[in-house]
Amino acid sequence: MKRILSLALVLAFLVSSLFSSGCSSKKEEGSPAGSQQTTGTSTGSEESLASIFAKSKNVEGISYDYTITAQGQTISGKMWISGEKVKTETAMEGKKIISIIDSNALLSYFPDENRAMKMTLGQQSNEPSNNALEYGEDINTAPDKYKVLERTVYDGVMCRVVAVTGADGKEVMKMWVREDYGFPVRVETVEANGGKTIIEYKNINIGKQPAEIFQLPAGVQVTDTGDMLKGLTNMPAAGQ
Repeated sequence: MKRILSLALVLAFLVSSLFSSGCSSKKEEGSPAGSQQTTGTSTGSEESLASIFAKSKNVEGISYDYTITAQGQTISGKMWISGEKVKTETAMEGKKIISIIDSNALLSYFPDENRAMKMTLGQQSNEPSNNALEYGEDINTAPDKYKVLERTVYDGVMCRVVAVTGADGKEVMKMWVREDYGFPVRVETVEANGGKTIIEYKNINIGKQPAEIFQLPAGVQVTDTGDMLKGLTNMPAAGQ
């Protein structure tokens, strides 16, 4: 699933730039946005970090608001996940962009223009993912890179604060992982240049997501980029 989640945001932002040149359904209610409560270090739970991360694999569906802050700028949006289906909604330069991924196809939908672009996705991607359910996937194969710093309450839920180190032993990521569902509500990534990217997940709704969420409205004009590329390939060379 990692390939589709990373492309859902990355490609949505790229297309925008080009054109502008236990899982029952329930709403999580935490502290006000931006608030953080800390209880300090605690060893009250002996549950392993691997077993906590494993809980995210049992989540049938989820939706949440996210904010990504980097280099003094913040991008906000919403994401819905149901199995291999993913939908993201964000705004760039005042324009709403909706990306829907299903069956190896990405639809970038521009509601203000009532049109969409379809792109076929490859089978794999090594891009980082913004999917809250995909952190800690290598906890069993590379456990030494994960270290629990403390157990604390963040935004109203009990979390493990986990540091992730790179091959050189330096910290590259810190995350606040929920103990009940095994995914983080805050992720801080340290860039090679020393900068920091912060992702926060809020207004989390866990449970099966309605199928109609992942469908385009009727009457939307869809352009298949694959057909466009075929047309360019079949064009006669200059002078012929």
